[in-house]
Amino acid sequence: MISTSKCGCLSLQRVGAADHALVLRLILLAALLLASPRVFATTPRCEAHAARDHEILLAWRLANWEPLDDRTVLIWTKHSLRASLVRLARPLEGLTSASIISLVDGDGDLTISPCGNDALTLGYGENDAVRIVSIKLLSEQRTAALDGGEKLSRLVLSNV
Repeated sequence: MISTSKCGCLSLQRVGAADHALVLRLILLAALLLASPRVFATTPRCEAHAARDHEILLAWRLANWEPLDDRTVLIWTKHSLRASLVRLARPLEGLTSASIISLVDGDGDLTISPCGNDALTLGYGENDAVRIVSIKLLSEQRTAALDGGEKLSRLVLSNV
């Protein structure tokens, strides 16, 4: 029901404001619907880029791991002398003394990448999982240097 005043201005303003709010809501909804494919396409694009640049780990090929510190881990795949340097979003307390780690495949695609919700956690649970922010396939020389137990400064590790 529309109420009117003597001049009709108040009711027009109310209806106009209500219509304006409705139009804004519809525009916002349309923008969200149009943006959704872009958001969903970002992860596959990121995954494709990561695969092309050897920034993924195939779950079925994982062989061994060695922590460098509470935020960085070397991970080897089967039949390779080259390890991947995996960096976490934040330090994971106890990583350097852990006997078991688990890689969490957040999107269920059987790959571990810095895209999406893939993470690393201690033991077999997903409690306190820390998101993976980068994976870099190292050369054999760099792998040997890092695996040799050399203590490297953060500056050297950041240039890997």
